[in-house]
Amino acid sequence: MRVVVLFVVFGSLIACTRPNPNTCCVTQAQCDELGAGELRPCEAGQACRASTCVASECDTSADCTSPDAPVCVLNLCVAACASDDECADVPGRPYCAPDATCVGCTDAAQCPASAAICDAATRACRGCGSDAECTSGVCIEADGVCAEPSAIVWVRPSGADVGECTATAQCGSLEYAFQKVSTTRNVVHLASGVLPLTASTIQVSYQLVIDGADTVIRKPTNVPLFSLSYAGSVTVEGVSIRGSSTTFDDPTLTIGAQSTLRLVNTQLEDAGITLMNGAVELRHTRVTTVRPSFEAIKCDSGTVTASSMTFERTYVSTSNCQVTLRRSRFESGNDRTLFASGGLVLVENNLVVNSNDLADAMRVVSAAPGSTIRFNTFVNTSGIASDGVALACDATVLVTSNIFAYASMHPHGYQDQCHSRFSLYDSIAVPTQTAGEGNKTSDGATIFVNRLASDFHLGSSSAARGGGEPGLPVNEDYEGVLRVSPVDMGAFEAP
Repeated sequence: MRVVVLFVVFGSLIACTRPNPNTCCVTQAQCDELGAGELRPCEAGQACRASTCVASECDTSADCTSPDAPVCVLNLCVAACASDDECADVPGRPYCAPDATCVGCTDAAQCPASAAICDAATRACRGCGSDAECTSGVCIEADGVCAEPSAIVWVRPSGADVGECTATAQCGSLEYAFQKVSTTRNVVHLASGVLPLTASTIQVSYQLVIDGADTVIRKPTNVPLFSLSYAGSVTVEGVSIRGSSTTFDDPTLTIGAQSTLRLVNTQLEDAGITLMNGAVELRHTRVTTVRPSFEAIKCDSGTVTASSMTFERTYVSTSNCQVTLRRSRFESGNDRTLFASGGLVLVENNLVVNSNDLADAMRVVSAAPGSTIRFNTFVNTSGIASDGVALACDATVLVTSNIFAYASMHPHGYQDQCHSRFSLYDSIAVPTQTAGEGNKTSDGATIFVNRLASDFHLGSSSAARGGGEPGLPVNEDYEGVLRVSPVDMGAFEAP
């Protein structure tokens, strides 16, 4: 009888070590709070939450998709972390901050050279955005990279053209500064102010960055300011380049074969760019002229890429060039924005505004296969119903998901060769111009929030809402808003 009692007691001890399906603790702290003398794990495929076994939520932090609980701890997605190890596999947030949150960085030492700034607000690595963020005193904003101190040639309008153009003894002209440029010292930093006129064209035959601080450069008369022949990229940023010519026969910048000019955060005033078998890339740049119908860019057999631009009273003219225009504003008091013949052409998410009732805004013909004009808004603000041509094209171009509020009976011209689909027209356009799959016609007064005040966002009852062509590649609208299905017509995606 005594043996039987011992067996029952021993069996009870074994049962106490088995996982309890209703009560659990998997850390000593949890068990102490529960009053349990030992760990009580859950069954496989479960996790312990508030002393209760529940279904496992994760194996690693990569399984946790909610931003409010991005960390996997003991098979549960939680908000807090205790160490970097718990954040190691959280995408883009591998470090545990003092507030127990997984973040992209807690110190700049954790950031790569290509994104060397640990942003205090977002706690993520990013590129530099201003010279003040770099210990060298120069940020190449086009790439978000701080320049190496040894690579900088320093120039200021009040400097003297002697010595080595250092930070403490800066030289005073571009001509002298270029004498100090080499393959390893190839960042020319310009202080604010107006630089003296150069007497002749500066020949650029090597990789170079010209970094300005709201610096004004005036081109010399009758010759270009810069002539590029380097078979690579040359970057100009943070400067205002002012031309002196009255015709395009006297361009400001010339780009040769295999050369690429990048203009970022720059202003061109009466300054033309001409390229032959070269390339130009423009971002966040304003191009303007005091003379109407001035060619800002003239391309023959090259590449033109422009995004987040402002073109005022000027236009782009290309022949057999690859052209990409995105998220830019063309505003003209007369006519012309893009005249393109041949080459691959992509024009999307742009705002084209004209104030002349007879203005012909855009012409694209004989384009290469794949050429597309989509998600653009063409507006004429003259208030006069007329026959200005918003877009003239032929069958080589796919035209879709645009708005033509041009107050024109023939927004595509009289030849009816420009065929669009899933686009919106104001009611002034004649039926032969608006025919096409998915096209709509609407009273021009209901298309926008406030046309008279130049607010071209879509009105609450706009026929453009949800009318864009289904299945088009996902992209960002004029303001950088990601389009969602069903997409809207025109440059602006409605909220």
